[in-house]
Parts: sequence; structure tokens; C-alpha cells
Amino acid sequence: MSLARKIEQIWYEGSAWRWALVPLSLLYRAVVTFRRYRWLKRPGAAYRSRVPLIVIGNLTVGGTGKTPLTLACIALARALGLRPGVVSRGYGGKAPHYPCRVDQSPDAALVGDEPLLIWRNSACPVVVSPIRADAVALLESAFSPDIIFSDDGLQHYAMARQAEIVVVDGKRGYGNGWCLPAGPLRERCGAWLRWIWKSTTGLIRHMAQVCDLIWCLTSGSRFLHLSCVSQLPIFCRATLRTVLLSLGSAIRNVSLRPCIRWG
Repeated sequence: MSLARKIEQIWYEGSAWRWALVPLSLLYRAVVTFRRYRWLKRPGAAYRSRVPLIVIGNLTVGGTGKTPLTLACIALARALGLRPGVVSRGYGGKAPHYPCRVDQSPDAALVGDEPLLIWRNSACPVVVSPIRADAVALLESAFSPDIIFSDDGLQHYAMARQAEIVVVDGKRGYGNGWCLPAGPLRERCGAWLRWIWKSTTGLIRHMAQVCDLIWCLTSGSRFLHLSCVSQLPIFCRATLRTVLLSLGSAIRNVSLRPCIRWG
């Protein structure tokens, strides 16, 4: 049996071997929690963009459809008359210097395959850097975007954000619910998970809520106009893991004042 198959059994099929890894998972969770609260207690230490920044990511290891959702958000922003920009870690690439503009180094070996895919399919400015705050700073100075999307980076707390969009694999969900290495979670799931809507990987439907979120953050409005939907494939949450979009249909004029920090 391959190592990948064994890990899959532990994470998603209830293998008893997970209990041997639980002590390491508890240590991992403690470190991640400490890092998060250290940044949240020092909000001025994180780099804050001059324009709204939305992180698009997931809580589990592996793909869940973040890249196609990022492309959809770029299209929505442009439809609203905005100039979007994208920052990314650049996994799989090794550029000679960082931050690195994808348009100046259009090679997956340098910038990673996903940032290159986003740039080729959208012609949107994309900047990669292991330190995403540096990528945001270069993107702002070189392209002056109206809104910035971060392809992944939920745990990159040095980069302040106005909102997060978590993409969920509706088939696998969160596996056994344990953090790495006993489970697939990158960070602990809190009580807010009861507001999550699941979808199959890469499925994008009912984007009206995302459109409203983008408009709300860029227009200065404190209200969202939500369309009637039967199922939402993503979950939007505020910086402090507070539910941003409430569950239900025909919800209109929901005030964001209790849900998100402005400015």
C-alpha cells in the first residue's frame, strides 16, 4: 500500500492509525493557534493594503477549487468596473527574487503553475512571494488595483484582510476533523462550521453573494444585498472567523457592523 493511500485512509476513512498521530496533531494545533492569536493581538503588525483584500483558500490539505473561484472573482470585479489584482505564494516555483511579477516571468518553474494559470486566463496582474505582504505592496505600487484577491493564505496572518472565502470539498468535507498530521485540517475548526455550505470540488454556482461582497467592500457600504439561493458553494467569513453571510434565503440588507472590522 502506498503512503498516499495510507494517509487517505487515516484522514478520510476512519483508520485507527490516526490515534498514533493525535499527540503531534495537538502540538501542531497549539502552534497554529498561538501564531494566530499573536497576530490578532497585534493588528498593527500585519501589513494592511490600501484597498480591500479578500483571501480565497481552504482549511484542508489538497485542492478544493480555489483557483477557478479566484478567476470567477476576477471576472465579477471587472464586471463591477473594478481593477482587480492577485497575490499568491507561488508554490512549485523558484524565482530568482521576490516579490516577482508573473507578467515579467511567465514560467511555471519560476512563479508556480497556479499563478501562471490565473494570469494566462484572466490577464490580471499577479504577483508571487513567500511573504505575501511584499507581494501586496508591489502589486499596489505597480498596478494600483481597486481590490486584491489572495490565492490561498488563510494562515498568513502577516497580511491583513477584510474578508475570507473558504472553499469546501463537498465530497470529502473535513475528513476525520483532526489537524495535521492525524487529519487534513490546516487549522482548528470552530463552532462557525455549522454555517458552511458544501459543494463538489471546483463547482461555482450562485456567485451573487460574492459579487455583493466585492461591491460592499469597495463601495464603502455597510450593507449587503443578498439574492435568494437554495445552496451556496462557499463560505464567507470575516477576519476574526465571524460569520459574514448568514444562512438562509431572501436575506436582504444585512448589516455588517457586528461582523467585520472596517478601516
